[in-house]
Amino acid sequence: MDLEALMQRPVITIAADTPIRHARAVMVRHGIRHLPVVEAGALVGVLTDRCVRRVEPSTVPGLARCEQAALLEPLPARQVMTRRLVRRPPEAPVHEAAWLLWEGRAESILVVDKGDLVGIVTTSDLLKALIGILDCQWPATYSQIVVPVDFSPATRQVFHTALGLAHQHHACLTVLHVLVPFWRLLAADVDHVLGSMLEQIDEDRKSEVQHRLATLVGLNAAARVTYQIVEGEPGAEIVKTAAHVKADLIVMGRYRQHGLLRWLARSVAEDVISCTPCPVLIVREQRRAHHARS
Repeated sequence: MDLEALMQRPVITIAADTPIRHARAVMVRHGIRHLPVVEAGALVGVLTDRCVRRVEPSTVPGLARCEQAALLEPLPARQVMTRRLVRRPPEAPVHEAAWLLWEGRAESILVVDKGDLVGIVTTSDLLKALIGILDCQWPATYSQIVVPVDFSPATRQVFHTALGLAHQHHACLTVLHVLVPFWRLLAADVDHVLGSMLEQIDEDRKSEVQHRLATLVGLNAAARVTYQIVEGEPGAEIVKTAAHVKADLIVMGRYRQHGLLRWLARSVAEDVISCTPCPVLIVREQRRAHHARS
């Protein structure tokens, strides 16, 4: 993105001899905080609301409004404006302007094309652009939520958290279970298990998972809940499913497993977070009461 796509135009300017009181009225009328100042057709400075506040007699409580106006009336913009001007062409990248404003090296960026002032960029313009980017990538409301479940003790807690968000945002909820390839769960050498037996075991596992998912989801059909069963590496399959359904959010747990299962699942959350196309909400597992007391 370049400055031409972001800048305010046309630019409102004032003459160098404009009284401060009139300049303040222009700011209020147009809802702006930066006024470029011109003299004899040339850009000589910028009058900001900060400059105006420095000379306003607001700290003198005994002055009446008419007395305050009388003090500001003869004060021209050229005596108050800042002469620190930062000019950039319309094709300059927005991130350059953002760095200048963030580092305090400029209060506004004046966009100049062939010597003519064609636009102005302020911090407010950058914030508006940021809001637009965030709304596109991470909307304030969710329409598609993915919740991976593994039927561990924390599954119900994670599912109900996701279900509550789905109700709140009127979103579709996809409940996902990833079947880890059976050979990874074997302690013995896989060569000792016949291929047909492995296929039968996989079918039995899928049937059992389908039944458990149907039981988990069945009572919440009104909330637009569906479920999927896939086989593969958990982290990769969760990310793939989220991208396929264009998910706005993934809700998942980070479980404390032991032994082989702990080795298999140790980095699932980290893998998802590092590759996810959307935000991830990690639901912490509630400790049992006797753990809390120990």
